[in-house]
Amino acid sequence: MRTALQLFCYGVLALWYWRSSDPQRRSIMKAHRVAFFWAIGLTCGIIIENIYFQLIYDPSNLPHGMWIMAERNPFENALFICFGLAVLRGAAVSLRLRANSLPEGEDPLLVESIDRLLPLYSLGHDLSKREEEVLRLALMGKDNQNIASALSLTAGTVKVHVHNILKKTGHANRSELAADFWER
Repeated sequence: MRTALQLFCYGVLALWYWRSSDPQRRSIMKAHRVAFFWAIGLTCGIIIENIYFQLIYDPSNLPHGMWIMAERNPFENALFICFGLAVLRGAAVSLRLRANSLPEGEDPLLVESIDRLLPLYSLGHDLSKREEEVLRLALMGKDNQNIASALSLTAGTVKVHVHNILKKTGHANRSELAADFWER
């Protein structure tokens, strides 16, 4: 039944691909076609192996002391590895894209990540609480004027804090600082 459900899911995915009029969705699905066909092939291998061991093979012909583990066959293990490699490939692509364009904005996940990583980064570079607040907003992509408005400071004061942060962290500009922050 598992393999029948897998084949049904593959059929639904193929139908979804052929009926999709969105070129971006089709492009994303097309990028995963190698893993898709590997999955279909391995699922067919599971079916063939199950048919053989359940309908054709006679276990009484086994040499004494030899046994077969029926819980999972090698094709199922290979299928799990195929899915795992597809997920790891997707994660690697996502991380590579993130490294090329650093995250910015008001996304709650971004804010949560900054809040989680910032105390350790500040401690490692001996930043003051105010410098930490300025750095938090700078990592979210805000310019000096917006940081000043958010913290009720003047733009000149923010500029001094940014200069001190860059000096303490040993970076020449905000881009290098952000890249260093997200690498940790």
